[in-house]
Amino acid sequence: MPELPEIEAIRVVLAKELVGKKIKSIAITNGKLVGRHKTAKEFRAHLEGHAIKGVTRLGRNLLIALDDAATLVIDPGPTGQLLRAKGPKDAKPKHTQAVFTFSQGPELRFVDANATSEMYASVKPAEGEVTVLNKFVDRLALSEDGKVIRRAIPELATLGLDPVIDQFGWDRLGIVLQVAKQPIQTVLKDQRLVAGLGDVYAAETLFTAGVRENRSSETLTSVETRRLHRALIEVISEGLKLGGTTVAPENWVDPDGKGGGYQSHLQVFGREGEPCSQCRTKIQRSETSEYLSFYCARCQA
Repeated sequence: MPELPEIEAIRVVLAKELVGKKIKSIAITNGKLVGRHKTAKEFRAHLEGHAIKGVTRLGRNLLIALDDAATLVIDPGPTGQLLRAKGPKDAKPKHTQAVFTFSQGPELRFVDANATSEMYASVKPAEGEVTVLNKFVDRLALSEDGKVIRRAIPELATLGLDPVIDQFGWDRLGIVLQVAKQPIQTVLKDQRLVAGLGDVYAAETLFTAGVRENRSSETLTSVETRRLHRALIEVISEGLKLGGTTVAPENWVDPDGKGGGYQSHLQVFGREGEPCSQCRTKIQRSETSEYLSFYCARCQA
């Protein structure tokens, strides 16, 4: 599943290639992809003919702002991929759900074998209309940037704290943990609490912090919460620096077909039965209906 670092890697490529170009046409081959709209035609009407003025991100959502105050929101889900055509005769990949044609440059294809992703056009609320933000974001976010995005795109108002954009400290993360009272990996993956993480970065964060995935969040001490916050920022920062993670079965790549580099730095995820890098104890796997995790029973408490 593309997580925060992978969505950011996509954002970087698209911001460089698309800003200033007009969306000439959009072909939708699966109506469920734009199911928030009555029809695919309605979806296209919000976007076609408009120029792209910026590409941003919030949590695991890619946001493409247009010149008429509308925003194209893309949630790739577990298996969605955005791929640029290599040329005018480049065959469309199997499971192509949407094709964007621009005033210049190659097509952009959205491919999803499982059809679990979605995209929609969000229209900025009318003047005076109030968007109610997620309570954790409203009270705990240190940066206003994420709040501005949520107010402009009401559909994202329920998203929890983004580790990069909302810039919350360890003490504020501690409030979320105390209120949630759930297994810690469930908390890190719950997009209403912490926006942007999935199993990969949650498992790596917990290993770095020395915390088991099934610990109830409210049991973490202040020292453990500090350690968890530091680990979260370190792991996400490294994932961003290395351009994301490419692991089976999804094998994520950016729009130019380039994979990430963080997979070679994974300490526990996908390493069941291999020796822990710290103590040589065999890495174990833990799976519930809410998460898939890998951990070291000796290094994580």
